[in-house]
Amino acid sequence: MIFTLNRRAMGLGLGFTALFALSLVTAASAQTADRFYQGSTVNFIIGFDVGGGYDVYARLAARHLSRHLPGRPNVVPQNMPGAGGLAAMNYLYKVAAKDGSVIGAIHSNIALGQLLDGRNIEYDARRFNWLGRLTSTIDVHYAWHTSPAKSLADIKARETIAASTGPASNSTIYPRVLNELIGTKFRVISGFKGTTEANLAMERGEVEVVLKPWEGVKSGNAEWLRDKKITLLMQYGVNRHPDLPDLPTVVEVMGNDEQRQIMRLFVSTSEIGRSLVIPPDVPRDRVAALRGAFDAMVKDAAFRGEAEKAQMELDPLSGAGMQSLIEQTFDMAPALVERARELYNKR
Repeated sequence: MIFTLNRRAMGLGLGFTALFALSLVTAASAQTADRFYQGSTVNFIIGFDVGGGYDVYARLAARHLSRHLPGRPNVVPQNMPGAGGLAAMNYLYKVAAKDGSVIGAIHSNIALGQLLDGRNIEYDARRFNWLGRLTSTIDVHYAWHTSPAKSLADIKARETIAASTGPASNSTIYPRVLNELIGTKFRVISGFKGTTEANLAMERGEVEVVLKPWEGVKSGNAEWLRDKKITLLMQYGVNRHPDLPDLPTVVEVMGNDEQRQIMRLFVSTSEIGRSLVIPPDVPRDRVAALRGAFDAMVKDAAFRGEAEKAQMELDPLSGAGMQSLIEQTFDMAPALVERARELYNKR
């Protein structure tokens, strides 16, 4: 009888503890955004190493976002490199807190990889709450001034050696897709650790063509543009960049509508660019607070001034705009997705 009473008391105690813990969770989730962020910390997960383009843009945002959030919480950047950004994307989707205390800087291939590859992907890009885009990242192909390659027609007429920084990089995928779709004659040379090494090889005459984001060409190779050391051949976006009104986009040079749709899918990475996300299932008012802070930040004079001083291009898009863009990326006929998948995985 005594044993029975003790067990009953223990059950009541455990039940009370569980109920108390649940009430704390419920109270926290019921807090308004103002109260939730007051004196709190927002962890900013950056899926890349320190010093790269994604990291530089993310840390710029981390320095300015707090001023526009209610309660001005601490925003703490944390690098989580691994698997080309995939480790951080899986973490943000599956593991990170779903209470508005975590945001992340993700890879621009978040949707393309899910659609065409799928290996080791544990997220659904459509279910993230998109915070916003800091800038788009249009790649350009350029040739050294001594190369006979001066236009797309030249690359169709003769074999042109292009540098690649990895099998899954745009510098490999784009030439391979163009060879298949419109008959260019790129020969891709792999093994370069980055565009700096590829540029050196181009100067030495070992390759003719390098692919790099336009923002990086402007800031890192301005003297080449000034001295006409390089010839711009193509820009990889849906629309022409304001700086490059006379340079054709890869979508424009496609031969038919099917090819244009496939190419739009591949260059969707440029539209996603340097974007930030919030994990799924975060309370709506906190998503709204974070999005409002982002929208205010990208208009802020201090934020824009620091970006301008560092020669960082800005092309912001709201969280709602990014959400729509992601939905459009997935809105493609299955037959075209399958054709794009074949091109993506072809070696």
